Amino acid sequence: MRDQWILVGATIVLALALLVFGRGEGDGAFVEVSIVPRDAGNLGCEGVFGAYSCQATSGALCPFVTTSNRLVALPGLFEQPAVASWLSHPKTPDERVRVRCRARPLQMGVAISIRFSADAQYQPTTADIAEISACEVR
Repeated sequence: MRDQWILVGATIVLALALLVFGRGEGDGAFVEVSIVPRDAGNLGCEGVFGAYSCQATSGALCPFVTTSNRLVALPGLFEQPAVASWLSHPKTPDERVRVRCRARPLQMGVAISIRFSADAQYQPTTADIAEISACEVR
């Protein structure tokens, strides 16, 4: 009976990962978020999750809502080369772009406190955490 519950649990975790990050293309899954330049200074969270921290000076976790309306915390998005380049020369201060990154899910449904504005209070919620790479600004 215990083995059956382990299998059920593993199936649920896999299903959640596929739901959040999709089946992907090629050799990995992808995550897509929509950002504006001011997000770089406004988004924040509290906590340490494995190797990643919300307060890190480099590669800090930040909360994002995906284009499929899922809350994720991604480390170092604003430091990804394509995103950093776009941030240094946005067309307008309010230019909104989509950023698509290869993603590797790390933790699902993690308790985390987030804010979407620098002057807002942190609010407790749950989010999925994923490592990202190869981001493209669209």
